[in-house]
Amino acid sequence: MSDQATTHPLRVAFYARVAHDTDGAHARIAHQAARARAKIEHAPDWTLIESITDTGSGLRLQPGLRRLLNQARNGQFDLLLVERPRSLGRSTRLLATIFAELDRCAVILRTLDGTLDTATPAGQALARIWMALAEYGQAINHHCASSRRAARRDR
Repeated sequence: MSDQATTHPLRVAFYARVAHDTDGAHARIAHQAARARAKIEHAPDWTLIESITDTGSGLRLQPGLRRLLNQARNGQFDLLLVERPRSLGRSTRLLATIFAELDRCAVILRTLDGTLDTATPAGQALARIWMALAEYGQAINHHCASSRRAARRDR
């Protein structure tokens, strides 16, 4: 994961996602954004450069997150701040893909409560565990599909 030097202010992007467009969802997004702004204001070397929200399923890449990943590829921010990893997606495979892309772009991923911070060895290990679980799940799915095809052939 990223080993971002803090010799310059960290350019921070904030991302939030809710599954359904409801009044309660808007309140949750507003609360998350307020927490993110407070965290950024108290970090003297952080500058908010982008805040994006999506409404939709966490099982696929949402448009706002896709835009953020493109910005990461273009080096437009150094740190992606989210409430929790599942804000990015609810699929282990999708999360692993996002983690890997952020890693390639040298972007730090950090949760608002600090439980995941890929600038730390523990955060890097946790992200890699998620990526390994996604690869394992994909291999198991492939194996099961192959077994089902073989069973149908043998009938």
